[in-house]
Amino acid sequence: MARLSKRPWARWATLIALAIVVAAVARLPARQAAALITSPGLQLDGLSGTVWAGQAAAVRYGELLLGQARWELDALPLLWLTSRATVQLEGPELSAHGQAIQRPGGEIRLRDATARLPAEWLQRILNEPFLGLGGRINLQLDHVVLDEQGWLRELTGTGRWQQARVTGRLQAELGELTGRFETDSEGIIRGRLEDRGGPLQLQGHITVHEETYRVDLELGARGDAIALRQALQVLGNPGRDGRVRITISGPMLALGHAR
Repeated sequence: MARLSKRPWARWATLIALAIVVAAVARLPARQAAALITSPGLQLDGLSGTVWAGQAAAVRYGELLLGQARWELDALPLLWLTSRATVQLEGPELSAHGQAIQRPGGEIRLRDATARLPAEWLQRILNEPFLGLGGRINLQLDHVVLDEQGWLRELTGTGRWQQARVTGRLQAELGELTGRFETDSEGIIRGRLEDRGGPLQLQGHITVHEETYRVDLELGARGDAIALRQALQVLGNPGRDGRVRITISGPMLALGHAR
């Protein structure tokens, strides 16, 4: 039989002390939230509100301006030196909402997040300055891990590239493209890419490991998409099925270093 404490007043004293601490912290201004952030690339400016419920006029991650932010911070994870908050970002290019968790050392995890961003951001992260991308990308992210340097380490979720197009030296409308991503037991991010019946016929796979990526694509054109057919001929010679097969690989940029 479990023993009852001979000093029940000690429990009450602990609860009262904890309530006093929580009440005091709840009154701290939002600028104190910056002290909870250990990721070197994350910067909050124009803070207002409180630590628990506040906002920032501008959020930057490395050289990326993300926009304005609002957050609601959970108290319990702070006991383990971990910050967990529900965050909403609204910027000129980015719109996002989800749960953000920062662990000791600077690692950032995202859960149940949605985001809408320009395809140009993908071009920056893939570090392909000569490949112009247009359109908007919608992301539904179940799980994301960024290490303390901003490198993508884990990814589970789906993406939809709407009004997809390439610009620059090659120009063509691609339609709508989708991708599904997951991280395997070896820490390799794998994604499957396909089209949704637009001008571009697409089947492909992408892998991300450490700081490098590889994309294997089978590309074709539907109907009378003349500009797209011409663009595909520049990429390579069509096979017997009329499709062009290409591989793109190289180093990625950490999110905080993307310009």
